[in-house]
Amino acid sequence: MLTIHAADSVRLTWDGAPLVEGAVAVSGDRVAAIGPLAEVREAYPEARVRQWAGVLGPGLAHHGPLPEAPSPRERVHAVLKSGATAVTGAGLDSELRAAAVRGGVLLLAGPRTAVLAVDGRADLAVFSAVSGAGTGAVSGAASSAGTGVPSGAASSEGSYGGPVGGPDGGSVGGPDGGPAGGECLATVCAGRLVHRRR
Repeated sequence: MLTIHAADSVRLTWDGAPLVEGAVAVSGDRVAAIGPLAEVREAYPEARVRQWAGVLGPGLAHHGPLPEAPSPRERVHAVLKSGATAVTGAGLDSELRAAAVRGGVLLLAGPRTAVLAVDGRADLAVFSAVSGAGTGAVSGAASSAGTGVPSGAASSEGSYGGPVGGPDGGSVGGPDGGPAGGECLATVCAGRLVHRRR
């Protein structure tokens, strides 16, 4: 089922300009479209819409030890609750690696910049606020598949950044700044809503 994730603003990168009243259409584990909510809704009228009060951007990467929890699955879920959809694989034991793979979390060899892109893996994070990021508003970008919906940056796989600091000795985010000052409200990993703050 196709789902549209709409937010007060959408960022293709965490330090990029916000697209006010933006939306990301997700089909399976891929991003189908990125653009203004009205245009994305028009392109996908049958899609379910999830409206988020906050800033939506690419899923983050967790670097370093995973937070302590009673089981490997709960340790991976703690990372997902922070907005991370990828972890660096170095230093993870076999149980943690297996739990991450079962949860759809990407295992990275090293840092990469987090980017939302049409046809990229649908890894999204929604935060209550983002400080220290780009301030210029975006009204459009290159169109995708003739729909008139902005497509964002070109990438066939989700990408993730390097460390910026985080809890439990690990770090979440990327060299592009990552979100700062906000609380993670929701995380979508490979198209699945895996965390929603109540």
